[in-house]
Amino acid sequence: MASDGTTVPDYTLRWFSLDDPLIEYQPLPGFIVPDFAFSPDNYHLAAFAKTEAGDQSAIYLIDLATGISQKMIDLNWAESLVWRPDGEYLAVIGKLHEGDDMSPMVIHANTGVIAYQIDMSELNTALYDRWTVYTWSVIFPKKEMGMQNCAQPQPPD
Repeated sequence: MASDGTTVPDYTLRWFSLDDPLIEYQPLPGFIVPDFAFSPDNYHLAAFAKTEAGDQSAIYLIDLATGISQKMIDLNWAESLVWRPDGEYLAVIGKLHEGDDMSPMVIHANTGVIAYQIDMSELNTALYDRWTVYTWSVIFPKKEMGMQNCAQPQPPD
C-alpha cells in the first residue's frame, strides 16, 4: 500500500523503509494504535492496539524485520508503555477489563503474564522497595507529548 500524503491522519500503525519509501507497511490492519514502544534492542515494537469498535484490544509484539505480530496480552486499555532495559519486561498503565480502574503493571514480554501490579494511588508514593520499575532507570509513567515535539526543538528548562 502506498500513500501520497493526502490521506487523513488516523491512529493506525504504519511505517516505510528508507530503501523504498513509497511502500507503506501496516502490521496491524483494522486496529488503531494509541501507544507503542520500541524494544531496547530495536528489533521489536510493543503496541497497544484496539479495533475501532473496541471489541478487541491487546498489546502486540511486532517483529520489525518481518512485520509479523503476536499477541502479548489482552487488555481493555494500555498507555505509557515502557520497556525494561534488558527487554524482558514491559511496564504499562492499563486495565484488564471494561470498568476496571487503571493500574500500573509489569508484563513479561515472552509469556504475556502480569508479573506485578499495583494500585494507581500507590504509584506516587515511596514504593521503591516494592515497585520494580523504579530500578529500571527509565521514566515511568512516560510523559505524553504530541508528534510536534519530534519536529521542533524543545525550549531550555
